[in-house]
Amino acid sequence: MNTKGIPGTQPAGLHPWFEIEHRRSKNDQIIFGHWSTLALVKDYPFNNVYPLDTGCLWGGKLTALRIDEKPFSRISLDCPESQKPKLPS
Repeated sequence: MNTKGIPGTQPAGLHPWFEIEHRRSKNDQIIFGHWSTLALVKDYPFNNVYPLDTGCLWGGKLTALRIDEKPFSRISLDCPESQKPKLPS
């Protein structure tokens, strides 16, 4: 759980969970977050996974997934207030 980089930068023998060829959930559509560097690397969906964390806090965007239409579509917005939050007066 200490490896946080983009896929391909992890030590030998470690692989992202969704790249495991025979995982039980391979046919399930999985929407997840908390891996901000991931969505910037590959086009998704990839193996039925949809990463939503696009690094708003780190200079990226705030992203949502529209699931009421097929194919799903991502909507991303700039989020400068999250990068420089204002303190309450």
